Amino acid sequence: MRHDAIRFSLVCAALTAVLVVGPARHGFAVEGGQGHYPLGFAGWQAGLVPPEAGTYFRNYMRFYDGKAQAEVRGGDIALGLDQSSFLEILSFTRVTNLQVLGGDVFGSVFVPFTNADVSGTLETPLGNFFRKESASGYSDMSVAGGLGWHTEKLHWNVVTTVYMPTGDFDTGALAYTGLGYWTVEPAVGFTYLNMENGRQISLFAALDFNSQNPQTDYKSGDEFHLDFLLAQHLGEKFAVGLTGYYYDQLTNDSGAGAILGGYQGQSVALGPALQYATKLCGHDLSAEFKYFREFDVRNRFRGNNYWFNLAYAF
Repeated sequence: MRHDAIRFSLVCAALTAVLVVGPARHGFAVEGGQGHYPLGFAGWQAGLVPPEAGTYFRNYMRFYDGKAQAEVRGGDIALGLDQSSFLEILSFTRVTNLQVLGGDVFGSVFVPFTNADVSGTLETPLGNFFRKESASGYSDMSVAGGLGWHTEKLHWNVVTTVYMPTGDFDTGALAYTGLGYWTVEPAVGFTYLNMENGRQISLFAALDFNSQNPQTDYKSGDEFHLDFLLAQHLGEKFAVGLTGYYYDQLTNDSGAGAILGGYQGQSVALGPALQYATKLCGHDLSAEFKYFREFDVRNRFRGNNYWFNLAYAF
């Protein structure tokens, strides 16, 4: 038990360091105004890795609509952007019987599909042109691995995710399914879950380190994001809560493609969250809904972010 307390203290210290270092600095907007991590992705039980070995499936669905004044899209400056998109992510997690430092070893694969409708005015050497485009298909796949720890009411994990440029990215385009570069994302998740009084607090904090896009010579700056959720469980099946996220960039964009220069970006969002848990064929099944209204946004897309998730334990 003492070793568990020590490990928990170390994870809390790492999370505190990320929180302190992350929000303290301002940066510059990543290429396209949106990075690999879909804001609002984590929330319910963000620190909880299932304590039993097995395979777990989650289906994440996000609807997003937003506007941006100016971003670099496909190597060109785009003005007056309007975007609506649907993102579906199929997630498969395997929790093993192996333990390292007392934590359960787990790995995940994320397979995303997207459909995006984007309109705006492109600034090109031949003049300004209004464009409206759509793109759909397989997006940038990611893999993750980490360790998860548990006590009676506290759950925490450390995980590293790698996003790969497996989707389509085209220079000169407004809409595309991939971003054209790699991202490495170390993260810490934490959940306090007390079913005696029904209270839950969940946090997920991460740093995204981006590679250069070889097609546009654009090196997106490194990013910080924090997802959080405060919830009250109403018995074993229903829960309601308040959720939100904070995003800020830590380093400057660089490379020949960063034609907007020092372009600061930040985003904050809040909204309600609902959860319903039951069993299907003797296995745990849960459905989750989250809505985020973005505000205090600078030089990024600003709009409405809807998430609907299904989780099933095989």
